[in-house]
Amino acid sequence: MKPNSLLLTGIALLASFGAAAQDYPVELTYMAQNIEAIQKAMCSDDYFDRPVHYTPDRYQLLDIDGDGKQELWVRSGNNEEGALFTFENGKPKLITHENYKMRIGINGNLVTVGGSAGTGAFMNKYYIIENSKAIEAPFIEIDEVTPDDDMKTYYISGDDDNYPASKAKAFLKRAKKTHDYDPDDMGWDDFKMCGRYLKASTDITLRERPIFVEPEIEKNKFVALSEKKIADASAYNRMIFKPHVGNVTFTGDLGKDNELYRYGYKLNDPSFTKKMFRGYKSDEACPVVVKESFLRTHNPLQFSRWKYPEQEVGLGNDYFLKQLRERYDNRRIKAIRWIAGCEANERMFYAVQFEDQGGIALGSVVCFAEGELVSAWDDYAVLRGEEAEAHQSVWHVDDQGEYLDIAPSIHCMMGTSEGLELYVVRYGAESYSTMILREIGDQFICIQDDYHYIQY
Repeated sequence: MKPNSLLLTGIALLASFGAAAQDYPVELTYMAQNIEAIQKAMCSDDYFDRPVHYTPDRYQLLDIDGDGKQELWVRSGNNEEGALFTFENGKPKLITHENYKMRIGINGNLVTVGGSAGTGAFMNKYYIIENSKAIEAPFIEIDEVTPDDDMKTYYISGDDDNYPASKAKAFLKRAKKTHDYDPDDMGWDDFKMCGRYLKASTDITLRERPIFVEPEIEKNKFVALSEKKIADASAYNRMIFKPHVGNVTFTGDLGKDNELYRYGYKLNDPSFTKKMFRGYKSDEACPVVVKESFLRTHNPLQFSRWKYPEQEVGLGNDYFLKQLRERYDNRRIKAIRWIAGCEANERMFYAVQFEDQGGIALGSVVCFAEGELVSAWDDYAVLRGEEAEAHQSVWHVDDQGEYLDIAPSIHCMMGTSEGLELYVVRYGAESYSTMILREIGDQFICIQDDYHYIQY
């Protein structure tokens, strides 16, 4: 079965991971509202003079000082770069960075950033978190191996002057050491999904709640699926696929089945299906239904896209390849394929699978604008097991470790004042996900997603 045929396989069970359905820390909204500030912080480093280019790929919220307010720890997908933040008045405030040499450690409300300071020497910087504010130690601790193989500990100030050990120890005694946080056991979340925590009431897309539908094009029948009951389903009177916008009529509440609310629609002009879906079968298209008000803030864009079984096109542009290598630290490319292009804004999209590195797999959708690599949707995955077992289910169940087969497929592009939006479907062996990805800074961030489990 080719991946696109999953759209018509049985009735799906929608298990939404959207934020609106649950209570969550307000800091998640603060994070979502300040994505570019967090990205900017990851492009600098306290411990390197040279510029770096890392993105916040994973995040962890933790209440370091126990005051009921969360701090934010973000890391790059390869775990080589990270940053720790408090929140002040809803804005992230950088505490410190970490990199492959200088690592963050947290014990109770004591934050340590430590690593090598040369042969036989190690340094630690300290911060105490109190009332959601970071207090930086006025000294750096140096542990040095002596010629007699003893360990000597001393302290220096920011001016490289000696700092009294008694004062340093008094500062450290202020910390409330309770337990160490082990980064390997903390259950990190994907930063690229944090857009779901934007406030729906004020976001131009989330307040409209576009709904992906399963089409039966020949029958002019379109079924929208929702985990929650839609009070104003009849207000959805436009359907969009690629740049095409058609007037639709709500045909009725189709009832609830397998925990899904189902709503029917039809194009007012049945013949418009020939233009709207030209070249596409029902199992190759996933349009969205929206309210008329949606089009006041969203401009459907004309674009071309790859679909099975068309000939695959790789990336033959040396300058594009050079930029890929720079962004991904010369990580070797396993496979690459063109997936879409939008002439109006000179955008080109490619799905890329990189070679495994350090037990981590990486697949990406990268976007070039006017010849420059400007943004990406990065899918990092930790490999489990050995050889074939490790690659049986990497990004999705039974994907066999082949990212290009399950990379997001684009069905609509919207120009908005908040950034370019991609309306995508991601197929798996037993499920498919519909997502709205928004370009924020140099990343695509998911602002809405629905998970559909396929019942065979």
